[in-house]
Amino acid sequence: MNPGALLQADPLLLAQLYRWLGRLLLDGRAATIQEVVLRLPELVEDLAEMDPEELAAAHYHVLGREIPPYASVFCAADGQVGGWVTDWYHRCYRAAGFAPDPRQEPADHLGQILHFLAFCLEQATPEREEAARRLLHGEGLAWLPLFTFAVARQQVPFMERVVALVAELMQAHRALVPPAECAEPLPWPDPAVPGPEAGLSQLAAYLTAPIRCGFFLSLSDLQQLGRQLNLPVGFGRRVQVLETLFHTAALHDRARALLEALLALVEDWWHYLKTEAPEAVVWRKRLEATWTLLQAAHKALEDL
Repeated sequence: MNPGALLQADPLLLAQLYRWLGRLLLDGRAATIQEVVLRLPELVEDLAEMDPEELAAAHYHVLGREIPPYASVFCAADGQVGGWVTDWYHRCYRAAGFAPDPRQEPADHLGQILHFLAFCLEQATPEREEAARRLLHGEGLAWLPLFTFAVARQQVPFMERVVALVAELMQAHRALVPPAECAEPLPWPDPAVPGPEAGLSQLAAYLTAPIRCGFFLSLSDLQQLGRQLNLPVGFGRRVQVLETLFHTAALHDRARALLEALLALVEDWWHYLKTEAPEAVVWRKRLEATWTLLQAAHKALEDL
């Protein structure tokens, strides 16, 4: 599939792809997945597991449990769904006359974003074209490289293919349309990097807010750290699990080992952002600050 050639040949075909993929992201039921893969068989080509029920389970594991597909999770300082990030997307949509279905997910869900782009292609007007350009060339998709790599790290081939295709389509779409005449920037919150006096709860909050630390730490990452270090991780939200991990690491004299494992994760993300997402300058700067923070904490433990 050549998304660029597809857009040039017939924008309505790209709109259809956006609709199918948006529906799949919003609705992970087996029946929906079966319907979409009939239209896009490359999503399951050569996969060992192609049963719709198993693919639905994979959908839930990745998007429902591990990597929430909301811009606000990646772009809000508290990492919570909703708030000013969702409002930003609503304003973008209103400029084109698009109203997301309120019975579905919030406006910053990736599936809703795809439906919006499809809407702009299906009946081109100056207002719709300008709104699409603002999203594609602005900062509204700045979180997509992090989301894409976070999904890839789950090593679930079906969902990795779905998200990779979404990213490829958006990249080709962006390359073929001119920048917007004016754009409302997506505010970048202050990362508020914790200082030496910060407690474990503050450090956990920082490391589980992607917009602050520059990477996404999933539940499976945290569970892997626990297994690697033979430490209990507990239950709850990511911030709670990480705080528990910090406490148990300190209790069992494994704090340095935990910091080393976190630094290895940061290295993986740094390599990805440098090679696969060179435009993600702000994310790399925040990741550098996280590296410096973890290195300083590790050195402080060495000096004790």
